[in-house]
Amino acid sequence: MIKKSAVFCFVVALMGIYYCPAVESQVFFNASNISVALTDFHAGDPEPFANRTTEASLMSIIDAPSVDASEVHTQSTHVWVSGGELEVIFDFGQDYNLSTFHFWNYHSESFDVDDVDLVFFDSNMNIIGTLEDISPQLGNDTGFDSTPIFAEDFPLTLTREVRFVTARLSGSNSQVDFSNIGFTGTTTVPGVLLGDVNLDGVVNFLDIAPFIVLLADGEFQAEADIDQNGSVNFLDIGPFITILSNN
Repeated sequence: MIKKSAVFCFVVALMGIYYCPAVESQVFFNASNISVALTDFHAGDPEPFANRTTEASLMSIIDAPSVDASEVHTQSTHVWVSGGELEVIFDFGQDYNLSTFHFWNYHSESFDVDDVDLVFFDSNMNIIGTLEDISPQLGNDTGFDSTPIFAEDFPLTLTREVRFVTARLSGSNSQVDFSNIGFTGTTTVPGVLLGDVNLDGVVNFLDIAPFIVLLADGEFQAEADIDQNGSVNFLDIGPFITILSNN
């Protein structure tokens, strides 16, 4: 989930250039934009989960819809490894500046996660940082399955962008039980030269044909969204003509 920041476009005086500068957008990472898999730690046991298949359990790790979402403990929602540790690797698909680790723990001492170790990697799998000996709190205050479990947030202070993260989870009773894992970070949305539909760095009559194609096909391109309303349609024609006439 990407939360779009307000983008303020400006006109370079006397040049007629309409430019939207690059901005940072906040991203919550879940099943919609990251993947998770077992590491080689489980090479000898490809089905380490006690209650469900590996495929179903891995999907449950990253299915929280938002940072503030809650989840109640059921057999179809929780992730459980009995008699050992769990190690997984997250792939973000590209490099991001990660700012927060979110963890939804089990609600009782007998099965909860007592320790989490994170290792952060760049796109070339070079280690760029670690966060070890995280001791999560219990997921709720009552110890009952019916009481919602909310995330506990752990700030990250990494100096470089991250592509992969491994997480090693363990419990004092050799039980690993939790509901979700998530991350928050930022990505940079590139700057946009409004009207430069053919992406040659200038706005002129050569942009007219591709602009018309976008209108006809109903496709989106940031450079053609002249009125910045999130879609390319006939409302963009007037401001597009204005930009052309100023160049």
